[in-house]
Formats: sequence, C-alpha cells, structure tokens
Amino acid sequence: SVGVSIMPLCVMAGGALVVDAALATGVAMSALAGVAYMAPSEQFLMWGGALGMACGGMMAMSLMMMFTQSPVLFNMWLYGGLLLNGALVLYQTQKIIHHAKVQQSYDPMNESLGIYIEAINIFQRILIILQGRKK
Repeated sequence: SVGVSIMPLCVMAGGALVVDAALATGVAMSALAGVAYMAPSEQFLMWGGALGMACGGMMAMSLMMMFTQSPVLFNMWLYGGLLLNGALVLYQTQKIIHHAKVQQSYDPMNESLGIYIEAINIFQRILIILQGRKK
C-alpha cells in the first residue's frame, strides 16, 4: 500500500528524479543513523516529548494547508517536515539501540517500522523538493 501511495508522485516526477531522491534519501538516512549510533550518550532519547509536539504542529499545519494556498505555509511544511523527520530518525535509532539493550524479548522488525516510515517521508519530501527545482 505504501508503494501504491508513492507511485503517483514518482510518475509525475520521472525516473531520473526518483533515482536522485532515492540516493539522497539513502545518504541522509545513513548519515543520520550513523550520527545517532555513534553518539556517546543517549541524548536523542530525551527528544521524544518535543518531537511529539512538533508532529502535532505539523499535523495542524497540514490541516491549515487544506484551507489556504500559502506558499510560505507549504515551504514550512516541506522543509520543516524534512527537518522533523531527520530528528525522528535520530530518536528512533537510539530508541532501537536502547530497546535492544534492555528488553528481554527484542523484536527488531517491530522496532524498525518507525525508521521505515521516516525513510518514506524523507523520500517524498526530497522528491517534492527536486521536482520544484526542475521547474
């Protein structure tokens, strides 16, 4: 179902931009996960509350965009969402590491679903940015 929801965006963008967005997403995800993995303390785990509030703010911004055509609001949604999803990758990576250390029955597939969703969101936003630059 994720592929079906992304496909219209990919068809509109074209093959070259999809490949560029996929490479940029891979580099961004690898860099962010590497930073979170190498962080000396679990400092990104303390961001949970702030990230939750930021997600609520992004949802409110998305609802406001349904009723207005403000380019400023769109740019805040696009680039702010990219920044928020990057911060969520840092948080989710350290959460996975923490749970692997402390849980008795650790399920890596269930723990990794958040990272997967963040990768999809980052890919979509990078593709939208690249589409805007092509025009």
